Amino acid sequence: VYVAPGAKIKNSVIMPNVKIGPNVKVENAIICEQTTIGENSYIGCKDPEYDPKVAGSKCPDITVVGENIIIPKNTKIEKDS
Repeated sequence: VYVAPGAKIKNSVIMPNVKIGPNVKVENAIICEQTTIGENSYIGCKDPEYDPKVAGSKCPDITVVGENIIIPKNTKIEKDS
């Protein structure tokens, strides 16, 4: 697993051989094998009740990204709750 500087991972599972680009944010997600996430991307939660800035706020769902996926830079992938 490679996590570039500035990337943040919270409450997530990252499988082997994943590359996470600079300034990527991954929350409440499972990222499967051989996946690359381009810089400045967001993988996480779209629940309107979820606010990552509020302590104790939790997303009720998990976003799953399959294996062998290349996510381009500046991409947003969210699980609708």
